[in-house]
Amino acid sequence: MKSNEERSFVAESGTTSSPRPFSSSASFERVHKRDPPMLSSPHSPSSTVHSPSVMPSQSRDSSHFKSSCDKPMGPKCGACGEVGHNKNSKICPQYFSLEAVQRREEQSRKRKAKKEEEERDLTDRLGALAAQRLVMEQRTRTIGEQLDELRRHSENLANTQKMVEDVIKRKRKRK
Repeated sequence: MKSNEERSFVAESGTTSSPRPFSSSASFERVHKRDPPMLSSPHSPSSTVHSPSVMPSQSRDSSHFKSSCDKPMGPKCGACGEVGHNKNSKICPQYFSLEAVQRREEQSRKRKAKKEEEERDLTDRLGALAAQRLVMEQRTRTIGEQLDELRRHSENLANTQKMVEDVIKRKRKRK
């Protein structure tokens, strides 16, 4: 479906090809810098172009539209209800009240306790890892010693086998 700009371009130029606004700056300006189409009454023929925001079948008055100026600027404070700051801002009149000061001190204590707990957990985990490392090093030494013992035993077996083979050869030569 064609956009309203394409429809108005077709209505003005009488051609059905779509406008190419970037083919030349003159055609771009002609398409995009013209007066808005005239609004028709609800009883006029439907061939006229209507503004996309107001259709003839819909009559809206300005009370339905909210202005962007009606929106409050900035956050709304949870402590005093004023707009433009939050409850942690020093410009809030409630910031230095006894309840707010106590609330912030309690939050600070909780953060500090949580941080200390995390540090204790990390220290405990570090100690457990150090203990595991010592155990692994001990096991590595034990396995190394066992490997050395197996090598010596293997060498002894190889020497013994060689000696037995030599004895067998000598006995065969004597016969």
